[in-house]
Amino acid sequence: MPSASATEAQIREWCAQEVAQILGIASSQIDPDVKFARLGLDSANAMQLILALEEHLGIELYPEMVFDHPTIAELARQLFIEAGGKGDT
Repeated sequence: MPSASATEAQIREWCAQEVAQILGIASSQIDPDVKFARLGLDSANAMQLILALEEHLGIELYPEMVFDHPTIAELARQLFIEAGGKGDT
C-alpha cells in the first residue's frame, strides 16, 4: 500500500504530474476533479498510469481502478484509504 506518510494531497499531486507527463501537457492544465476521459486519457494511457502508480507506490493495482475512480481526486482518495490513511488529506 502507499506509504503511511503519504497524504491524499501528495498522492493527488503525484498523479496529476504523471497524467500531465503521459499526455504531454503542463501539470497546470490538469484539474484533479475532471474525469480522465475528458482530460484525454484513453485506455492505453490509463494502463500506463496504473503501471507508474504500481512502481511509485510499490503495490499491485487492478487495471480497472482508473475507470472505477475516474478522476485524479477520486483515485488519490481511494489509494489513500487503501493505505489506511487517516487524518491529513
